[in-house]
Amino acid sequence: TIKLVNGSGESFFRMYDNYDPTFGTTAPDVLIRVKASTTMIIQCRGGIAFSTACSVAASQADGTGADGDGNPTSLAYTLFGGL
Repeated sequence: TIKLVNGSGESFFRMYDNYDPTFGTTAPDVLIRVKASTTMIIQCRGGIAFSTACSVAASQADGTGADGDGNPTSLAYTLFGGL
C-alpha cells in the first residue's frame, strides 16, 4: 500500500528498482501522478517486486527528463510493505 498526500501543485511520485538512481536520467519503474491538494491510497494487491532496491523521488514534471528544478513543496508518502 502506498499513501501519497500532496498539499501543493500537481506532482509525480517515482519509484526505482535501483539503489542510487540519477534523478532526471534514470527512468522510474513506477510513476504516479498526484493531483494538487489530494490524498491517494493505492493498494498493490500483488505487490511491487524490486530485485535491487526501492528508491523514491518526486517532482512537478513527469517523465525521465525532469531535472529536479521543480521539486514539489509538499508531497508526503508512506509505504506499507510485508513479506
